Amino acid sequence: MTNFQIRRLLPEDMSAYCDHMVGLDRQSRNDRFEGAMSDGAIINYATRPLKEGEYLYGAFDGDHLGGVGELQSSALAEGETHAEAALSVDGAHRKQGIGARLFERLRLAAAEHGIDVIDLIALPSNFAVRAIARKFKMLLVFESGVLAGQLRAAS
Repeated sequence: MTNFQIRRLLPEDMSAYCDHMVGLDRQSRNDRFEGAMSDGAIINYATRPLKEGEYLYGAFDGDHLGGVGELQSSALAEGETHAEAALSVDGAHRKQGIGARLFERLRLAAAEHGIDVIDLIALPSNFAVRAIARKFKMLLVFESGVLAGQLRAAS
């Protein structure tokens, strides 16, 4: 197993972030975006300016970005601040615990930024996210064709 370093993405990492996203295979794209995405759509997504309340963390093996965890704040719900989490890991680096390590870092980032609850949405066929949900004891429920779950940010 490769020893990946998890850290927040810096402005100089945005090219590697775009390359990572475009380099995802078809199944990984479906898992990450809950559906098919063209190279052009992914490039538009990966090169957009980050919004306030959006945090990106990467799993680096030297200069290679092998996985990304994204956290995007959303509106208050019932007096609590929520953020949606998303994960992507290169096919060559799956099943090495990188997604779980990225998710744990997102939990810490959520707490650091005053986010109370992390929302996670995935296709039922996304077995990697389902495994992460089990690891973090997150209940996923099926609604409107997707699995959805919530987890309190780390304290």
